[in-house]
Amino acid sequence: VHDEVVVSSEAAMRKAWRRVKREAEHLHTLCKHTPRYFGIVGIDAPSPNFRFGVSDETHLLFRDITANYSRPCVMDLKMGTI
Repeated sequence: VHDEVVVSSEAAMRKAWRRVKREAEHLHTLCKHTPRYFGIVGIDAPSPNFRFGVSDETHLLFRDITANYSRPCVMDLKMGTI
């Protein structure tokens, strides 16, 4: 005897797992084209006292992808909506 709730929950879980797996595969593909991320520097922990939880002195630390170039040309592009 199958409980309808259990059967539908299992189907929803399988569908969600396939979606998560597909997204992880996309992220793995994307990571080949992005610099390695080393973490946040400048503050020990996020705080509600700062806007967005971090201070103005907080920075993301990434691998220097321009290190192998003698005269790199870099464009910093930020996209989004308000």
